[in-house]
Amino acid sequence: MLQELLYRCKDGSKPLPDKPTLLADCLKAVLPICNNGKDAKDIKKNLTKIVESTQEPQMYKPFVEVSNLAFDGLSKLNAPGLLRSQVNDDDKILFHQNDPKNVMQKHQGETSTRRPDVVIVSRTSARKVSKHPDQPYKDEQALEKPAKRFQWTDVRSTVEFKRDKRCTGVSNPPKTYAAKDYDVPEAKKYMKYKREMNDTAEPTGVTPLPGSSAATTSRQTSDARTNVRNGRGQ
Repeated sequence: MLQELLYRCKDGSKPLPDKPTLLADCLKAVLPICNNGKDAKDIKKNLTKIVESTQEPQMYKPFVEVSNLAFDGLSKLNAPGLLRSQVNDDDKILFHQNDPKNVMQKHQGETSTRRPDVVIVSRTSARKVSKHPDQPYKDEQALEKPAKRFQWTDVRSTVEFKRDKRCTGVSNPPKTYAAKDYDVPEAKKYMKYKREMNDTAEPTGVTPLPGSSAATTSRQTSDARTNVRNGRGQ
């Protein structure tokens, strides 16, 4: 599936690689984000905090920080065959702690109220609910609850945390990450980017419009049967 999704983000202005090559190149390009530099160390440190958490609220900050570090690294990535992110794009998404704020919005006269733990929003939306919406937004603000409530129209997705105290066997992140060569078997290549349609196929189950010849004929037939049953057929 990742192979297919990556192919939808391909750079059409350049020669297109085949799907397995694009996947392999992207995996190799992303490894430095996981293995090299300060961000890689911070990612592993926060992943360890998540593993060692005993309560759900303890997981919010490290999860938001590790996710946004990864997003920031990916936005700067120059992967062969893929479109690059725009610099200083306010529509870029980030993870933002939301709990304990409610998200409320009216729809068709009713008020919907939920309290997601973490939300995915754009930087524009995050700045609107910050303490200083007129100032440049800093990703560190996403580690804390918003000063104002998000609107449902701002939320791209939500994340809920469930931590079982009896949970055991969760491993810490490895020291280094590696990408393995993997070729998808032909029998499993079932996800199609475009579905072929037969333009010559005739529509089925057509309901005639009122007043059409088909509807009129059907009504006349029904009237004739009614007259026969009532003895007025002759």
